[in-house]
Amino acid sequence: MKKAKGVKKNIIKNQVTHNDYKICLENKITKTIKQKMIRSTKHKIYTIEQNKRGLSSFDNKRCLFDGQTDTLPWGHYKINIKRNNFIQHLKNLGEKGSY
Repeated sequence: MKKAKGVKKNIIKNQVTHNDYKICLENKITKTIKQKMIRSTKHKIYTIEQNKRGLSSFDNKRCLFDGQTDTLPWGHYKINIKRNNFIQHLKNLGEKGSY
């Protein structure tokens, strides 16, 4: 089952593959998704095009180890990041590229 919050189901079904998940996880990058939608406001219909972050390896609640798919919750005794360096470490993880 493939899921991406805020991305239309047909986009996930037709454009996102298992290989995309692997690439994002292994290379720590973000995949952006472009989707078009029809909206109406005050009885006026218009189309919009959204660019959304469809896939990302960044998880601020779990620590992902390099070269592995195993995770541990932040604060676990096996994680050797001091509390003072934790915020900077999260910022560094979030600054990786996209494709």
